[in-house]
Amino acid sequence: MEQCAVKPQAWVPDVARFHNRHVRMEFTGDSAYCQYHLIEFVAEHLIDLSQAFNGDLQQMVILAVVGQVHLSEHLRGDGGPICPTASIASSRIADITRIPRQTVRRKLELMRGRGWVEQGPDLGWRLACRDGKPVAATDLAEISQRGIERGVRLAAAFNRRPACLARMQAPPGWCD
Repeated sequence: MEQCAVKPQAWVPDVARFHNRHVRMEFTGDSAYCQYHLIEFVAEHLIDLSQAFNGDLQQMVILAVVGQVHLSEHLRGDGGPICPTASIASSRIADITRIPRQTVRRKLELMRGRGWVEQGPDLGWRLACRDGKPVAATDLAEISQRGIERGVRLAAAFNRRPACLARMQAPPGWCD
């Protein structure tokens, strides 16, 4: 598929709304095929994660929230250090995930024991780093790689089925 450079301020609102509505219609039109492959992707990834977290998916969700803070900081930055300085309060994690605060604190302590998270000077939580990389990313690298492979497989399945992606490509005029 041809790549195009566009100016976000010129196209995002109208094209994004059109694009999202159109994608929803395509998924609805061939929902069994699309849903099968989407559910296959999600189920396989959750099974993989469940095994890595010994069945504790709450721990996985909490780590994901802490990781999002890290990724957000990294993406806003200049591509500098991978190790985060931004942190998130356990109470905020509880609010976002709707997991009770005491449970969040317990899970964070478990992950601190694994070397995956640490408390910053502000008492917020962030990813712990070793050798300039988040420890959790290193420890979960195989799962991340399998997730990427699943994502590629999902995209390939959608690409094989015109009803899934035929109109997910840029609308006419997008690349003009």
